[in-house]
Amino acid sequence: MDVGMAPLQLEKGNIVKFSEDIFSLFVGLANKKEIEYRFISESDSIDFLFDLDKVEKIITNLISNAIKFTNAGGEITFSIKKVSQKKSSSKLLFLKKEMTGDFVEITVTDSGIGLDKEQIKNIFSRFYHIDVTKSGTGIGLNFTQALVEKHGGEIFVESEYGVGSKFVVRLPLDNKSTPVEVENVKNEFLINSMKSVEYEMYIADDENLILPNPNTESEIEKPTILLVEDNKELRQHLKNDLQDKYKVLQAKNGEEGLEMVKKRYPDLVISDVMMPKMDGFEMCRLMKTEFETCHIPVILLTARSLEVDR
Repeated sequence: MDVGMAPLQLEKGNIVKFSEDIFSLFVGLANKKEIEYRFISESDSIDFLFDLDKVEKIITNLISNAIKFTNAGGEITFSIKKVSQKKSSSKLLFLKKEMTGDFVEITVTDSGIGLDKEQIKNIFSRFYHIDVTKSGTGIGLNFTQALVEKHGGEIFVESEYGVGSKFVVRLPLDNKSTPVEVENVKNEFLINSMKSVEYEMYIADDENLILPNPNTESEIEKPTILLVEDNKELRQHLKNDLQDKYKVLQAKNGEEGLEMVKKRYPDLVISDVMMPKMDGFEMCRLMKTEFETCHIPVILLTARSLEVDR
């Protein structure tokens, strides 16, 4: 069975503020690697219709890749701007067609390991695997490309081996544009994404977060993990993987999760980002403002389970 892309759920929002909120979550990780981490925008506000969930996944995946493959003391710059075709002296190709409307351009530039010509050629290919110990490509870029194209946009990379990479995402401002049809994401790809660094980006007090020691047999003595996820099937999948060694608590949104944290004080919280009532960002922020809960480590999942295409 294929796991297809969920339909676009467009909401009007400020993409600059939205991007900066996601960017800010990685400040701690960048600081621990002594990375010069910059956010640049020519405007405080760019309002248009976009799918918050898909754009969140795109941005988080690109930033997490950049941090993962940038050495200590390196640089990462996130920039966002509106590009108007009326002001442009040259025509741009958009999805292999001439682009006529305005678009938002998101760029993530790093001083990481970079890519060689062969890697650049195949970087967005689904079945292309590269030795990540020798190159800064990351995992999940085919998935990221699929999300961008589902939104009617495009993604491309400029890179020099040993120097760094620049990933550019362009999303059309004209919501009348018809998103291109992209190939369904296979079930095995989703499973691999769930296991990858890009799917489980650690937002916690420790850069290399270690799960609580599970070497106890009694249910009472088992370390406690709270799963906060609005998708019931994914929540059950995670529980099945963890319940042999951990005591697993569950909540279906950030509001319920925050209440359970205050009542049960789990050893670790694993949470989705995009959820109803209260998202993972806000839940994490509120936890860190309370003396009783600020010490509890949190793992934010950077991508939620996709809807089943039946």
